[in-house]
Amino acid sequence: MSNPAVTPAATPLATPLANASGRAHPPRRDLDTLALDRPPRAAGRVDLREAATVATTGEVMSRAHANVEVDATVEELCAFFADRQVHAAPVVDGEGKLIGVVSEADIVRSHVSRDAAATQAGGPVTVGDIMTKVAHALPESAPLAYAFGLLAACGLRQAPVVTDDGRVLGMITATDLLRWVARDLGYVLP
Repeated sequence: MSNPAVTPAATPLATPLANASGRAHPPRRDLDTLALDRPPRAAGRVDLREAATVATTGEVMSRAHANVEVDATVEELCAFFADRQVHAAPVVDGEGKLIGVVSEADIVRSHVSRDAAATQAGGPVTVGDIMTKVAHALPESAPLAYAFGLLAACGLRQAPVVTDDGRVLGMITATDLLRWVARDLGYVLP
């Protein structure tokens, strides 16, 4: 005989919007339309592994991106990040080919430990001085599973997506991947 006082719905972790202490999280406006109180696909199990091998990075990536030129100053880069509300950007050469990635963390590192060559020369510090020169990138035709693997294995928040000849098409972010999972599970997102 089962104990009627302990039902799955009565346990704190079974409540979709409950935290570890069992108290409900306050509702967020962007989650109001998600109907988190029930699974969106009641019939059948979603096979995300299979879906992630079919979908490609080119289908899921953010195409609204902008590249940064290697000779831009750090001051210009800060204004670029603030204007576009981004935290990282691909660095390209004159032909639009990927040569690195620059992030807010690179800016912080440059202020903590100034590049010796730029400081000695007395000139402004450029994106080329502070960028991460070896950038992880994904081809647009790569299965989405590769993007999950790259971001997880390397601790990245985003990675550039490139054409076969190395031109940057966009960035795939952890948020892009989470949105794809939510949509694949049947949630309607704004």
